[in-house]
Amino acid sequence: MLAGRLVLLTVVAIVLFGVSAMVSGMAKAPPPRGPAAAAEAAAPAPDAGAAVAPEPGAATEPVVPPAARQQPEPGFALALLGVCALISLAVAPTVLHSRWGGWRAVLALAVLLYGQMTVLSQAETVVYLANVSGAFLGRMFVFGALFSASLAAAAVLILGRIRDGAGSVGAPLPRMGWSWWAWRVAAVAVLHVATYYVAGYYLAWKNPVLRAYYGGSDPGSFLLQLKAVAVGTPWMIPYQFAQGIVWALLAVLLVRMLAGSRLAVALTAALLMGVVGPIQLLLPNPIMPDEVRTTHLVETIVSRVVFGFLAAWLLRPAERSGPPQDPA
Repeated sequence: MLAGRLVLLTVVAIVLFGVSAMVSGMAKAPPPRGPAAAAEAAAPAPDAGAAVAPEPGAATEPVVPPAARQQPEPGFALALLGVCALISLAVAPTVLHSRWGGWRAVLALAVLLYGQMTVLSQAETVVYLANVSGAFLGRMFVFGALFSASLAAAAVLILGRIRDGAGSVGAPLPRMGWSWWAWRVAAVAVLHVATYYVAGYYLAWKNPVLRAYYGGSDPGSFLLQLKAVAVGTPWMIPYQFAQGIVWALLAVLLVRMLAGSRLAVALTAALLMGVVGPIQLLLPNPIMPDEVRTTHLVETIVSRVVFGFLAAWLLRPAERSGPPQDPA
């Protein structure tokens, strides 16, 4: 029964992806260029000057020929099937163990999907890709809103939680004061910075192909690499902390949404956060070579799984004992 619903949700997700891409205009939008592409377009002829190495921590992208941008990427359809299937598997536990049903479940899930798949990921696009037009970003945000909202509604409907209060809602959570939440949100933001840079260095930057792609080098240790980032781009660590605040707020919404023990909630959060954002890197694209893309896929999955589990564990108040009842 559940397997059939997951298959149906996967098929519906593929359809919604295509419809959202067409309505938003993303189906025909060319991808943005990275810093290297912008530099290539503005640079003098090769014999007019020597090449300049990028700053430590600066991201660069290879130039993609215009013709390549217009051709469909090989294996895209199969990759899209895998993306939608894995997103369906990741979303299902969140919906099935939600304290809420109906419109509350749809709204919460839509915010969680949109925040991870569009808001936070496109914030990275603005930082790491040059010459990103406002039109492209606008299409991306419209596409993300359409896909996230429609997928959330489809998941709640197909998984049987469309009626508010359907299924068990769990014991009520205690009301915690602002100070309790404030220091935990700050701690989760620091956790984001830590997992982001640790996974980035040990799972991505150690790959020489990735370093060559970004035009950087390995200084020999994590602390030296962190120092290079702080010196070369001093705004980057505060920026990632601000990103961490947004991640923490999404985690707060998720742990308030879910019923179950602290361990069950943490595992569900690890699955949702470890899949719905990073899994988009399964889709081939004309900007990022396959080895770089798969390296980032592994890096971000590990980073987000660890972050999701620890963040939910830290933010989850213990449930009060007593018979299940609807939360106030």
